[in-house]
Amino acid sequence: MNKFLISGRTTKDLVLETTAHGKPFTVLTIAENYGYIKDGQKVESVNYFRILAYGEQAKNAVKFCGKGSYLLIEARIENDNYEKDGHKIYKDAMIARRIEYAALKAPAGSSAAENPPAFTYDPEQEVK
Repeated sequence: MNKFLISGRTTKDLVLETTAHGKPFTVLTIAENYGYIKDGQKVESVNYFRILAYGEQAKNAVKFCGKGSYLLIEARIENDNYEKDGHKIYKDAMIARRIEYAALKAPAGSSAAENPPAFTYDPEQEVK
């Protein structure tokens, strides 16, 4: 099983981009707040997660999600290993499988009056 679940807020308005193969995608940076106790004091902190969405899912996210939108995301983690200057580089990518729109804020310059679809995952839209 390869499943990553995250809920949090988008840190900026999303931008629709296109891969070298002509497939639409967007990068969602999600802020997830958490707290812990250190020396008897509560400490608040934030994690930032970079998640890729492709195809219709990317188009819908860009259309409906502005900075500060609260999302629930199910993703899978994919290894993205490559060679650079003779060294092996290891990098993991989180690919969105499902995006649930919990509390939306319209993107700048948009009214986003209609409701987004709840689920638009299509594995054929992913880059391989």
